[in-house]
Amino acid sequence: MDRLVHALRTPSEPVQRSAATAMSPLMGMLGGGPDDVRPLMQQMMAALLEGETYGDRRGAAFGLAGMVKGLGISALKAYEVMTTLQAAAADKKNETRVRAPDAACRQGALFGFEALSEKLGRLFEPYVIHILPILLNSCGDNDVGVREAADAAAKAVMSQVASPECCLSVDGSGLRFYAVAAILPFLTAVTLQGDACRRVGCGHVCEDDADAVV
Repeated sequence: MDRLVHALRTPSEPVQRSAATAMSPLMGMLGGGPDDVRPLMQQMMAALLEGETYGDRRGAAFGLAGMVKGLGISALKAYEVMTTLQAAAADKKNETRVRAPDAACRQGALFGFEALSEKLGRLFEPYVIHILPILLNSCGDNDVGVREAADAAAKAVMSQVASPECCLSVDGSGLRFYAVAAILPFLTAVTLQGDACRRVGCGHVCEDDADAVV
């Protein structure tokens, strides 16, 4: 496991993705309870939100997603993953943020959303409506790195909620996009009443939504 964690710092996305994928089946070997996993989870979250380089934060995002994939979706709540990422992405004070500049911290959190959505697929759907306001705001961030990370996260999220694998057939006659249907009213309200930054973000998300469905 130590070698895989070290590989996450390699400045190569294919290497980082491979290391994260290899971590998933090993998570059950770390111990029998949450306390056995918590130190590694804390290490990964610290690298994600406080990593000194883009590569450190990017690799930690893949590592975090690989860990959650191996532990199961319940790990998001057990280790307060989503709470921590939402606070960091929204630029709120959080005890996990110590060294990283605010923009780097926000970027790292958005990397986390992107990687979790890609790795968990349809299991991540229930969290989409909760992170959507953050993605919209982040698309209008003053920092270009944060805006690019928000755009990538929006693409990853919308590609999952609008993919055929995330659709359910009600009566065998067709498919219904439940997640998309749930967020469209919110997007419409933001488009009509939101501030400029959120309207810009809404445009990006709607574009990603349309591309994913097509």
